Amino acid sequence: MNIAIIGSHGVGKTELFDDVVAELGLDFVHIEDIYLNDVEKTKGFFDYMHAQEQIIAERICDVDWNRRHNADNIIIDGSIISDLAYIILGEHSYYDLAFPGNIKNNIDVLRNVSPVIMEAFDRLHDHDLLFYIPIEYNYGEQSDEEIPIKEFNHQREIDEIIRYLLGKYHIAHRTIIGSLEERKETVLDSIKAIQDISK
Repeated sequence: MNIAIIGSHGVGKTELFDDVVAELGLDFVHIEDIYLNDVEKTKGFFDYMHAQEQIIAERICDVDWNRRHNADNIIIDGSIISDLAYIILGEHSYYDLAFPGNIKNNIDVLRNVSPVIMEAFDRLHDHDLLFYIPIEYNYGEQSDEEIPIKEFNHQREIDEIIRYLLGKYHIAHRTIIGSLEERKETVLDSIKAIQDISK
């Protein structure tokens, strides 16, 4: 069983992943969110895109390695889908020079120039269970942890691309909302249901 939890950064994805992993125990191989420090250090558009491409390549390698070593059950914090969202968006200050700024057009360009991206699109339906966490809060409400508008807009753009990929490529998924406990219960119940069917 290949399970992934996806969503933009800041929606509670990793916290949910950690809680679910604690409940699942040793029956599942856990692949944590992949992040390269090189992304933050990039100086231009092409360096940024190369660093993001490396994240996708590493994700593919991690999943393939575990499958080759007889890992029947894998749960992943993030997935190729959310990784693709970041490379499709690109880095704002350099992006307009390289792509037309339209999600579909940007995907077409990336698929034509990168074998890694081509392979990633071939794997969009590799999950037995895919859980998507949308942005649930409204920016502007009073809170002790108010998110800067630039960061919120970035989250929203990534979320929009994830939703575009899920819809455009008809990727089966389950949207999960509510409190952390409610989300965890939904994920664990869905996994148990699949396990019961496969017995």
